[in-house]
Amino acid sequence: MGAFIDGVVESRKSRDHLAGVTVAVVKDGRIITLKGYGTAGNGQKVQADKTLFRLGGISQSFTWTGLMQLVESGHIPLDAPINRLLPPELAMPTAPTGPLLVRHLLARTSGLESTSFGHTIRTTAQGITDLGTYLQRYRPKPVRPAGQFAVPSPYAAALAGAILSHVTGRNVASYMEEQIFVPLGMTHTSLREPFPQSARESHVLPPAMNDILANMLSQGFAVQNGRPVPQDFDYRSHYGPAASASATALDMARFMLAHLNDGAYEDGRILQAHTAKMMRTHLFSNAPGMPGTTHGFREYNLPGGIQGIGEEGSTLFFRAKMVMVPDLDLGIFIATNTSSGTDLVSSFADLLVARYFAPESATANHDASTDAATTSRPRPVTKADARKMAGYYLSLDRPFTLVEALFRAPAASYRLSLDDQAI
Repeated sequence: MGAFIDGVVESRKSRDHLAGVTVAVVKDGRIITLKGYGTAGNGQKVQADKTLFRLGGISQSFTWTGLMQLVESGHIPLDAPINRLLPPELAMPTAPTGPLLVRHLLARTSGLESTSFGHTIRTTAQGITDLGTYLQRYRPKPVRPAGQFAVPSPYAAALAGAILSHVTGRNVASYMEEQIFVPLGMTHTSLREPFPQSARESHVLPPAMNDILANMLSQGFAVQNGRPVPQDFDYRSHYGPAASASATALDMARFMLAHLNDGAYEDGRILQAHTAKMMRTHLFSNAPGMPGTTHGFREYNLPGGIQGIGEEGSTLFFRAKMVMVPDLDLGIFIATNTSSGTDLVSSFADLLVARYFAPESATANHDASTDAATTSRPRPVTKADARKMAGYYLSLDRPFTLVEALFRAPAASYRLSLDDQAI
């Protein structure tokens, strides 16, 4: 497996001009692969046990785990309206169809519109606010009944963090350290970000990453003239529970092992077995046969009909993905520090599963150069059914009520057309 992983990573690293990549694979309760490739910037090589990569949306996996800890302890009922668990100033408007519940947050069925212009990414620390201020200032509108469709919502994940903070009386970063990272030995993981000293002195900021971890954090890169060039840090602490975490591949291996082992890793336990199983149990899907969500994770259809769970994420320059396969006791994590790494990160788990774990019929003619998209063959449908599906579509993952909607609607539109072979 090590040689195969080296081949996949090195070929994509060369083709896509990636500065650095980190990989962890766990199987049957142990780490079987832990690798770092390339540079982290500042003259440092990527080390899988020491170099922190930014996780983007995978941060939400920590938030959902923390929320489920409070469900387990009885502090939060799954069917409680979230407004009962938030400070009054963060209360969400109640839609005519009913209140937004904790269960809806976990299932990604909040019904909130998706907005981002001018507030999700900060390229300087000067615009960073605390979580509560951010949630008040950029509160989105409910645009569909909660529970109707699963649509990713960083705002909803940030709301979950606010619930966690309000119920426990702890800021989210500290809670994660005390209740998840320390018990699992994840000493190189944090939701905190490295604010410059000048920014810390000029205005109030969320708690900063300590200098030791900050010096181990990889730079981000963008490809310019065929080579990766270091870029400035982009901040997400203002909605940190959804997007601000950084971790090493080793720490992510420990996190996956804990979830695959019913909430425990070595001497640490973050969940009781029944709660860990809930987090692996299907909760919602937009349509029969489609991957949906569990109580905290996305679902993935992998080669050979294998089902996985996990999360993926990105910042301006980092890409990361975590996939766990409970039936195989398998976990796969990969991250790159270069914005051109989307193809490698999105396809890596499919390539590995197809090569080593899927039935032979799914791996025929499949090698390291094969795109993951080719591992799932289209299912036959009648021409009549195909005609019903053909047409124009608008994504639900978009703004509906703000001026931003005018600019993002064209990018969120899709056309399905019919030919003699397929849609």
